[in-house]
Amino acid sequence: MKKLVVLAVLILTSVSMFSQITSKGKPDVLKSFRMGVCKLVDTNGEITIEALTRETQRYTMIVHLGTPEEAAVTLASLAEYKPCKGETVNLNNPSNNEAYYQNLGGTWVITEKLTEIFSISVTRGELRKMVEALNN
Repeated sequence: MKKLVVLAVLILTSVSMFSQITSKGKPDVLKSFRMGVCKLVDTNGEITIEALTRETQRYTMIVHLGTPEEAAVTLASLAEYKPCKGETVNLNNPSNNEAYYQNLGGTWVITEKLTEIFSISVTRGELRKMVEALNN
């Protein structure tokens, strides 16, 4: 009887552990840049930019942009904005990122606001193509 109770407890415990796993759905790559290093991804209506960081090629930084409409507005405004020298722009997105324009490479460097350890770079042309992919 004792073995039966222990077996029942183990089965219930394993079932309850698996019931806590959830899925956001299969990600759909809308547009890919630089041979797959930078991707615009749609996961059930949540738009993100996933790219390998500039500091290490082993970490993928994810920039959450919100709904497709919010993402299109953020990306279009970043593509057209002409910053002053040394100006940092807050993206006002769900993942709370900041960006600054790097003249040497002609790219926007997007960083994590809290740590600023990892960053990705995106050109104005890539931003325009992302907006075009969102509108189609």
